[in-house]
Amino acid sequence: MEKQIIKKNNDVKDILRKLWLSRNGEVASQMQRYGMVYRKNLGVPISRIREIASDYAPSSETAEQLWALHEREPMLMALLLQPINNFTWEMAQSWAQDCGNIEIIEFACMHLFSKLSFAEKLCCEWCASEKEQFQMMGFILSARNYQHFSDENRNFIIEKAFEKSATENFQLYKAISLALCRFCRCGKSVAELISRKLNNFLPQPTTGQQYIIEEVKSEMIFLELL
Repeated sequence: MEKQIIKKNNDVKDILRKLWLSRNGEVASQMQRYGMVYRKNLGVPISRIREIASDYAPSSETAEQLWALHEREPMLMALLLQPINNFTWEMAQSWAQDCGNIEIIEFACMHLFSKLSFAEKLCCEWCASEKEQFQMMGFILSARNYQHFSDENRNFIIEKAFEKSATENFQLYKAISLALCRFCRCGKSVAELISRKLNNFLPQPTTGQQYIIEEVKSEMIFLELL
């Protein structure tokens, strides 16, 4: 099979040079030990990636060329440089498919997906997905955009959260708990709905459900709802 040749404009070449000069092998090795596996990881700190990104104007061409490399730093950089006004639904689905670990998922939700005009629709589709990767993105994105849901869509995502709550995937039940915690901030009636549903976990919650109970109840205490 021939190796795919990816075009690189001058900005991409300059960015890749700066990233290479900022590499940290010790950090990269540590990340790998914690399960953050990439095709290539230079161990560049997020703060340095943001600093480099600030030198460039948003550009779809640059972002897409960086993303196509499927390497840690270029992908993170792409998420910072991709303009939202021409980022389509189809592109969101394609990029989401490439988000292979929790670091990329969280960064994508924070810096790109949360800013899209159709973010609410993405949340609903991803939370209902059969793929755990998409579920994680859906709940993390829901937590970030919790203030911008219609009542119908918020209730839909709450239902999906409880449907998926028996998962053994730590990152997924952590994302579910975060979304439910944020939804508790939408008002007492929403918090009471979530509280009633938590009672259905008893008397024998799974490990993930117990985690969700503890996190949500801590949030309710903080919000003075309990």
